[in-house]
This record gives sequence, structure tokens and C-alpha cells, in this order.
Amino acid sequence: MTNKPGKVLRVGFIGAGRIADLQLRLLNKRRDVDVVAFADISTETLARREEQFPDATLYTDHARMLKVEHLDAVSVCTPNKLHVSTTIAALKSGVHVMVEK
Repeated sequence: MTNKPGKVLRVGFIGAGRIADLQLRLLNKRRDVDVVAFADISTETLARREEQFPDATLYTDHARMLKVEHLDAVSVCTPNKLHVSTTIAALKSGVHVMVEK
């Protein structure tokens, strides 16, 4: 549950490693965005994100996150070779996608 007023975008991250740091710092400052879920194959990485975002739900499988969570958008922060598959999966689930090189 968020304490942010008004319409709040629910955002998840596919890939929660260091490349996500800048986006997370910026999104966390916004009152209209709530980072609610992370998917990463590394349980160590997920544990670090849990410390920063204790209310977020953690997944080791991005397909499960996309199926379970009611997200408005995801940020794809995986290694480049995985961008296509994760972006297509997110788009097929009906969410907006942020992906960058």
C-alpha cells in the first residue's frame, strides 16, 4: 500500500541489479510512481532491493511477476541479450515498457 496521493503508477523492474539504481533513485522521488515489484534471477540482488523497498514483492521469474502483479509499467534492466524476450513478454502482458541500451 502506498501513501502517495492521487493516481499512482505501479511500476515493476525486470532485472534489479546496479543498472536499475539511477532509475530507482529518480522514480522514488516521484509522488505519482510506486515501485511495487522486482524480478531478478539473483536472490542476493533481490535481498538488497528488499532492504531499499520493503513493501515491494520479489520474484525470481519475471513471467510470474507479470502474471501476478497489477502493474502499469515495467523497466527492463536486464543484460542487453535479454532485452528482446523480456520486453516482448512485458508488452504481451499489457503494461508499458521502459527499456534502454
